[in-house]
This record gives sequence, C-alpha cells and structure tokens, in this order.
Amino acid sequence: MAAIKEGRIRAGDVLVLTGVGPRGTGMEETYQVTAALKHLPFGQQVALLTDARFSGVSTGACIGHIGPEGLAGGPIGKVLDGDVIRIEIDRLRLEGTVDLVGEGERRFTPVEGERILAARAPRPDLAPNAALPTTPASGPPCNPPAAAPGPAVFTTPTKSSPSSKRSAKSVNSAD
Repeated sequence: MAAIKEGRIRAGDVLVLTGVGPRGTGMEETYQVTAALKHLPFGQQVALLTDARFSGVSTGACIGHIGPEGLAGGPIGKVLDGDVIRIEIDRLRLEGTVDLVGEGERRFTPVEGERILAARAPRPDLAPNAALPTTPASGPPCNPPAAAPGPAVFTTPTKSSPSSKRSAKSVNSAD
C-alpha cells in the first residue's frame, strides 16, 4: 500500500504480492490493493500477480490464486528484483501465461525462465505471518505480535509496450 500511496507505482507496472496464500497469511483478501489501484488514473494499466485471493470488485489485470503459493516453493516466491516478466492474456480463448523471460538486461525463452525459477531458492524476505496458528488445535492467536512478517511485495515496471514484458523492482513488504 505504501508503494501506491508514495507514488512509486506507474502505468505499466506489475505488482507481485507473494506470501499471502494459505501458508503465509491465511489466504487474505487483496481488496485494499485492488481498490487503491482502481482509484489511480492509470490503475487499469497496472497488473497484480498474487498467491492470495480477490474480491468480486477487482478490476484490471488481477491474476490470483497462483499456485503453488510462494511459501510452498512456487515460482511466484522466487521472482527477484530485475526479473523480466511477460504476461500474455488471450481474451477470446480465455487463456493466459505468466513467464519469466529475463534477468536485468539478459533475455531468454519462457522454457529457460522456468528452469531458472525451478533452480532458485525462495526470496529471502518470504516468511509466513508469525501470528498465524501452526495447527488447528493451537487456534487463532490472542495476542499477535505487533510487527509480524508480512508478504513480499514488489513491482515490475514495463520494459516494452503491448508485449507486457516487465522488470522486477522490490518494495518492502512492511509497506
């Protein structure tokens, strides 16, 4: 949210919100983020990728429920600063792909990107919310920590026009 409030999000960016699936924060709703984007003059030109869920009022390119989630070793939890992401959506066939196609200035095929992500360790800032119970028997926390680790959040600015290739840039998850 801080990245949006501070004006660090621009048209063509992709926000990647990871660590907010069931293992991270209990599959929270991302309405605050999508509502804030909706009120930006260029909000329709910002995409959101997440392992969390959306409400029925989300607009724009919101791709959620990405699995396996980041904390389960899924690729979304391995995307790093400087990575170039390509999003292709076929609105007629209702099909799409999200591919890693570069690191910094280096470009490669989606197949090579898949191999690179498979070999990577998860982001070092990716951690479950410490306030969540570890088992159903332990129940909900009564006194959650004041500063529990949150999801990893970063933006990916556009590197080219309609092809939707984007380069990752981190935003602190505490934002």
